[in-house]
Amino acid sequence: MTNFASTALVLLDVTCLSIVLGDTEVLADYKVASTVPMALAFVPKNLATFYYPKLVQAFSDGKKRGFSELKQMGKLSAMINGGIFVGLILFAPLIVWILYGDRYMNVVPIFRILSINYLMDAARNITGNTIAVLRKVKVNLAFSVLSGVLKIGLNVWLITSRGSVGAALATLAVTICIMVLNTAYLWRYYKKSE
Repeated sequence: MTNFASTALVLLDVTCLSIVLGDTEVLADYKVASTVPMALAFVPKNLATFYYPKLVQAFSDGKKRGFSELKQMGKLSAMINGGIFVGLILFAPLIVWILYGDRYMNVVPIFRILSINYLMDAARNITGNTIAVLRKVKVNLAFSVLSGVLKIGLNVWLITSRGSVGAALATLAVTICIMVLNTAYLWRYYKKSE
């Protein structure tokens, strides 16, 4: 259910843009801007999948060992995903120009917002997987449901006022919110275990 909710959130932007604005050009711009950052999402997901068994083993050895392994995973993720993020931000105009041509240069701001979301989502993946390792799947599910409600509300509000940039900002805001909630939950769990 949690993975389904996360996947469905990605589709909400396009659906909300279509319903709220009904402008095919705006919709096309958003799809173009989101393609590369969303396609690269496999990198943090695969890192999290690779690290999952190590986290399970570490947490089975004790909470202190588990959080030590989580810190190592965070460092590795920050190096890899941080490098990709910097490349996306710095070379956004070039990437858009090479892949889509001059016609879509107006999507660079949306591309950059979704590139920031890429980095935040990488952190959200780590914290969400760690909560799953702790067998707190109801927490992940509750956060997924909350993110769906937030996403719909923010999309309607921000798309109305900011168009496709609003859709990207809604995505980023929800990702940051869930990442912060995940991190706060893990911090509380860590402190409680001391």
